[in-house]
Amino acid sequence: MGWRPTYTAKIVGANAAASMRTLRPLMGVRRAGAIDGALAAYRPLMLVTAPEHCVVPGCEKPHRGRGLCHTHYRSWSRDIAKGRTPRVSALL
Repeated sequence: MGWRPTYTAKIVGANAAASMRTLRPLMGVRRAGAIDGALAAYRPLMLVTAPEHCVVPGCEKPHRGRGLCHTHYRSWSRDIAKGRTPRVSALL
């Protein structure tokens, strides 16, 4: 008796969610449960059009990521990494 082929896919975001929804009916209980958990945790990026400037009131620096300028993004990112409540609100 030989080994069965193993397949892997390296996709992310909406394409991964769509693929998981398509493959879920073909999976067993354990893998279907893992897919359900992954889809429950999936939060698509809602930002369609990036703002021209930072969304922090009074900041006119250009937008870099998540609606924040580089300075405010780094502050937000450090707070998240250290488990603190962010001092600024990013667009999620």
